[in-house]
Amino acid sequence: MAYEALLFNTMDEMLYAMQESNNEGRRAAEKAFTAYCSSNPQQCAHELIECLSSAKLRDAPSETLCAVLLRRFTARYRESDAWNAEAIDALRNGMCQAASRNGLSAQACRQLQYAMASEAAYAGWPQLSLWALEGIRNSQESVLELVTALATEGDSAIGERAQEIAHGLLNHFFAKNSTISIKQKGAVVKAAVALATSAGRGSKNEDQAQRQVGQVLLLPCLQVCAAIANGDDDERCNPLEAMLDAAVDTPGFFLVDIDAVVALSRRCALDSGRLEMRSGRTAFEISVTLAERVPEAFFNGTDSLPIGKTLIELALQVAAARSSACFWFQTKCPVAPLADEEDDDGERQAEFLATVSADTSLKRLAALAPAARSQMLQWVDGVCGASEASLVRAALAALHAVTLADSSCLSEWRGSSFGLAFATDAIRRHASLPEALEACRVISAIGATCNLDDESHETIAHALFALAALGQQCATQNQPRMAGACTASLALLLIGNDDDDDENYEEYDDDDEDLSSLCRAAAAGLQACLPLLGSALDSALRNGDANLARHCLDAVAAVATKAGRRFEPYYTNFMPPLIMLLEAPIASTLEASLVRAAAATSAARIGAAVGRDRFGIDANRVLQAALCDIRREFNEQQNDEQDGELILNDLVPTAMRLARLDPDLVLPFIHELAAPPLRFATEQAQVWDQHIVMPGETELSATQKKKGITEFSLGDDVRIRVDLGALWKKEKASELLGELCSAMYYRLPQELVQPIAGALIPIITLAGAPGARSAAVVALSHLCGALVSRYRRDPVSQKSFVMEFVLSAGINTVAGALQSEHIARPRASAAQALAAILEHISDAAPGGYETARTTPLAQDIDPIIIPLATALTSCAAKALQEKEESQQQYIDDEDDDDEAYSEALHSNIVNGLCALFKLAPNKMSSFFESSIAPVYGPHLATPDDPAYESALCVFADAIQYLPSFSVVLGPGVAAAAANALCNDDLTHLHATAAYVTAVIARALENSGSVPPVFSHVLPILQRLAFDNEATEASDAGYRIRDNAANAVYALANLSVLIPNNDARTQLIANWIQNALPLRRDMEEARRANRALLDLCQHPVLSTHARAKLAESLEATQQKPDDFNDFPDPPEASMDQQLIESASLLLGISSAGTRAIADPKQRQLERRPLTSMAPNVS
Repeated sequence: MAYEALLFNTMDEMLYAMQESNNEGRRAAEKAFTAYCSSNPQQCAHELIECLSSAKLRDAPSETLCAVLLRRFTARYRESDAWNAEAIDALRNGMCQAASRNGLSAQACRQLQYAMASEAAYAGWPQLSLWALEGIRNSQESVLELVTALATEGDSAIGERAQEIAHGLLNHFFAKNSTISIKQKGAVVKAAVALATSAGRGSKNEDQAQRQVGQVLLLPCLQVCAAIANGDDDERCNPLEAMLDAAVDTPGFFLVDIDAVVALSRRCALDSGRLEMRSGRTAFEISVTLAERVPEAFFNGTDSLPIGKTLIELALQVAAARSSACFWFQTKCPVAPLADEEDDDGERQAEFLATVSADTSLKRLAALAPAARSQMLQWVDGVCGASEASLVRAALAALHAVTLADSSCLSEWRGSSFGLAFATDAIRRHASLPEALEACRVISAIGATCNLDDESHETIAHALFALAALGQQCATQNQPRMAGACTASLALLLIGNDDDDDENYEEYDDDDEDLSSLCRAAAAGLQACLPLLGSALDSALRNGDANLARHCLDAVAAVATKAGRRFEPYYTNFMPPLIMLLEAPIASTLEASLVRAAAATSAARIGAAVGRDRFGIDANRVLQAALCDIRREFNEQQNDEQDGELILNDLVPTAMRLARLDPDLVLPFIHELAAPPLRFATEQAQVWDQHIVMPGETELSATQKKKGITEFSLGDDVRIRVDLGALWKKEKASELLGELCSAMYYRLPQELVQPIAGALIPIITLAGAPGARSAAVVALSHLCGALVSRYRRDPVSQKSFVMEFVLSAGINTVAGALQSEHIARPRASAAQALAAILEHISDAAPGGYETARTTPLAQDIDPIIIPLATALTSCAAKALQEKEESQQQYIDDEDDDDEAYSEALHSNIVNGLCALFKLAPNKMSSFFESSIAPVYGPHLATPDDPAYESALCVFADAIQYLPSFSVVLGPGVAAAAANALCNDDLTHLHATAAYVTAVIARALENSGSVPPVFSHVLPILQRLAFDNEATEASDAGYRIRDNAANAVYALANLSVLIPNNDARTQLIANWIQNALPLRRDMEEARRANRALLDLCQHPVLSTHARAKLAESLEATQQKPDDFNDFPDPPEASMDQQLIESASLLLGISSAGTRAIADPKQRQLERRPLTSMAPNVS
């Protein structure tokens, strides 16, 4: 015996000492036991078994500890060399004898049986499962725990005898259901579901084996659960929780009779308020979990199976049966008021959790299948107009679930406007009740996931009014949680699902009616929303409610951003309190820092909305407050847990907003502003442990996962572990550095160029950080753009520095990243960055690329033009091949983000090639013919080709910028565009095809040839340009109309070459008669109309043609005005000069042209990839 063990006379003394409260004595006993195990493990195990078998120990805790320590000698932990067969048999027999002793405590017996099960699972002990089977046949209750342990530990023998044991449980335990205790019933159910889990484990027939056990035991288990499930105590809930675990791990067990499972859930959830109890919630959870595990058993494509319909109905009934606890509304809480899981104070109130359970289940079911969402919406239809509050709340919960799962279902249903109206009506009829909270959730979800720009602005305004009224009422009635929910919903509704909610820093036109519905609703709702926000903000600041204050500030900023200059009359209501808050003494708490950051952000966004002139001196005060907070957080870092988060998320972005608004204001503090992102971008990312994966290697610990450490493979069994927090800081810092370069532009100090580049370039190749790589490469392109802008202002002194940096650190680095990158997002970003740098260079001189061709800046990159084109073309070929392979393999579950990044990659490659065409047309002409055309040409064959749009645009750019190809390629590309225009099922390609048609028509003006296909596409383009029903009322629809209008003009202009002038005259006449009067939002169409009317002056027109055009213009006078939606009369938007010109030309009165609207002069969009994914930023 080891020396330490000699300090204790017997094993029982050692065990008692290991439980002492005295730390010194306990550590001495533990050390002695460890030494004894190492020196003589067999003797140590023998003494432990003797303590259990002979009842030497005086109390249950000591027996339990003894049984736990015995596991150290089972097969999983013992050293095989020290144990022969005789010693192992002695250990096993001893454990069996100890487990059979009467008087052994239940907990000790349980631990001992798990030790025995571990021995059986890891070393093979088939006799143990036979012993368990014999005990079941003898109705020994203690054997139930052994069956559970064997199944849990993974003993193969118990799985092989699953059928025998299942019948034994049925005949000897479930048959005595009425005579055994609740505790025994629970043990029987746990043994049954554990047995089902072990049946056929690891075999091909695992599901069948589980079903066979289910045929024997499922219904008896459900009957037991139904009989005892009526409470919150463990004895009643353990069987249900065991069934829930089985639903996750062993769904085949339940497939025998799913109807019975759902019936149990219905009974436990709805009868006598059981849903408020833990048992009721667990029973309901079983069916929902089972639907998630085997959705095909509940839903079949777009149709619900009968059991699926039953489960959805049950979830809706449960949602209607309970209402959120009213205590929630009175709780003051520092966390978001729309939390779903539990009260933030940690109080798990049963009624509140019951509602959460119901609402969460609806969300989970809605995410499973379109059939589930369709059934929920049908149910909502059925309760529309109901006065019963519980039904309204359940309908709102269902609408919320469907919106979060797939908001497109709303457009196929009644539209998002109807959902908004329904929620608004609920707020008005059920103010300050739980239904109002659910309505807020619905409005928030619709605002966050649906595109509301094309919805009725009156509906949006009504929702804003309702939220404002309810929020103001709750604020005055001391209900901060509900007031916070209203303000948060209001902000989300206004912000919308726009990924880029940054402000537009161009001047707003107060008379401009070309506003989105959100903007118009915000403008209309100012008088209703702002009093609420003002009073709620004042109440939050007085009461110290940081949560409500932040939501109010976010909502104020959202309203100001959407309202624009219309917010100016309210500027003095909000800016002085914000300035006062920012200039107040700084508190040291995290909540105060967050409120100050939100106040600074809100002030900056208000300033951007009202304009630089109105913001005035307040801008500097906001900037000084933000810089003060940046210094404090950056230098002191009082809270390590929030290290960098507040600076990167709030404070520096606020200063960036001010820099975009007034760069000269921020310029004196530029180094101070750049310091935090520079530091976070250059910090050690804590990437470590790059190594070869070894068999049986330990995975990440729970502590590591909690700290944000994750692990992933780099291929070939090489993996790394990274700190996600550090990588996020690098990504965010890179974005901020790019924004800084973009905002400051030529003002960026030269001494900051090298530090910024030195911070960004290493991130571009950082392993394990695709997001950071993507942000860094785009930021580097912004830095190159800032340098090129410096060159434009001072081409003499800046040339060498700019070109050296742009070539080495810019183009070469980005091109290298494009060629080496394999992940979708950073590869698309690298293509975007390269295209942006080339565009900057092509526009490096006043006058744009036309003059830049002859400047030294463009000439310096001439040697690398072909290598860059080769890199872009190779990347395009590789991406196209990957796309084709994925389609050939019928991969239809591609991630939506990856698909978007793939589309963005193609778009950015096209932009890069276009910039090269402009920079070096002579070199690129031969390269296009030899390398680019073979890659893209085959994809022009059919519009269904996934690369058709990219190919169309590449060839259009070649025709436009490489003059030698206009006549050669024009007719063929025009025919390819016509294929898309003639197909009504390809509306997503119509804008691009119309643009390409216009480009080709303009390129052929001096060629003397007109492709015959133009005569076929003219009527189609004419229809697209003015037919409101042919195009959807959205940005894509407007772009189709704009591009089609310009294509019609280009073709009409080209038709001068057509001998048949009557056809041209008929075209213009039809255009005037059908397209007028014009709405004000059709700016490009109005531009085209002006150009078309100018064509009437062309000398080729005969007197007869002019008379026909005059008749068309006169006919428009008889049409009803289309300006009734707008407050200004039509005359206010007419171009008088154009009217007079038409009157002189056609000999008609000014009244005959009253429908001709004044077009706004905005540049025609030259890049037509409107239906493709936007450039990744």
